[in-house]
Amino acid sequence: MLKRIIKSYASYSRLLTVFIGLTAIAAFIWILALNHPIESTDETNKIMVGVAAPGFEAIDTSGRKIRISDYKGKTIIMNMWASWCPSCVKEMPLLQSVNQLSDHHVETIYVNVGESKGTVNAFLEEHKLKIPVIIDAVGKITGAYQVSALPATFIIGPSGNISRVITGEISEMDLLLNWIDEAK
Repeated sequence: MLKRIIKSYASYSRLLTVFIGLTAIAAFIWILALNHPIESTDETNKIMVGVAAPGFEAIDTSGRKIRISDYKGKTIIMNMWASWCPSCVKEMPLLQSVNQLSDHHVETIYVNVGESKGTVNAFLEEHKLKIPVIIDAVGKITGAYQVSALPATFIIGPSGNISRVITGEISEMDLLLNWIDEAK
């Protein structure tokens, strides 16, 4: 009788091990599927030069409502950044200088990615930057623009179409000014 119980227990144990193993494999496949979405073949969803810039509405750190559609007819420099990103920090003074030098037909929109208002305000104060910033805490704007690395800068022409997508640090004033001129 004891032999039969041990044999039955061993069978049950093997069955349970197989079930747990299959469950673990299924969970692993599920996690992979969630982290690697199937790419769409629909080109209208891709962010690239020439397509209309995705619209959004947000409030910046100065309390002003920002809608991308409000800037139609102007060239927009939209910079997505974070305070923990060294390249983002290095290019901020350059972007602020361009914003101050540019005529009234160029606007700069700064979008902070995922940080709190307190962190952003402390960063701006520490670096003596006087710029309003949209805080994209949940990634709604960066998701719409398909941002996968920081810094990311979009130059949007007066028509509302994306003129240039720049991933990485912008370090040359002349190059940025040329891209702005190309967008006009």
